[in-house]
Amino acid sequence: MQLTKTEWMERCQRHYMTKAGLTESQAADYVEWCWNNREDGETPEDAADADMSCWEP
Repeated sequence: MQLTKTEWMERCQRHYMTKAGLTESQAADYVEWCWNNREDGETPEDAADADMSCWEP
């Protein structure tokens, strides 16, 4: 089943919040970028993980 843009973005935002401990507002700042730069078929969680892997510790 294909996710809608809204569903995809909500899952991506939740993943940022859960995995990186971001607030809802902070996570929302990253979600649009992930949506626009996702690979074909990439899950929201995989897109967020790929983005977070580039963050400096």
